[in-house]
Amino acid sequence: MRPVPIGRVVAVLVAVASLIGAYNVLGDNAAVQAQAEREACGDGPPCKAAITRLLRTPFFQDYDFRARGVSAQIRCRRSLYLVGAYGCTRR
Repeated sequence: MRPVPIGRVVAVLVAVASLIGAYNVLGDNAAVQAQAEREACGDGPPCKAAITRLLRTPFFQDYDFRARGVSAQIRCRRSLYLVGAYGCTRR
């Protein structure tokens, strides 16, 4: 059995990471956006927050909301580097 060249292994890993990154940027983010909106509304009754800015990268998503007359900056990132569940926090 021949050993697998290290170059091939690296190429496959880079290709997989690129596909995951593209999915993070181009995939459906409705659930993440809803989670960010809940974070922007804070404690209290649910509200409808308007998005004023959105930035999506392979590693995080940034949102600026206007909710209840106040601006809120929210960053959502995955629990692991490129994969895992999203968690959102106010910046």
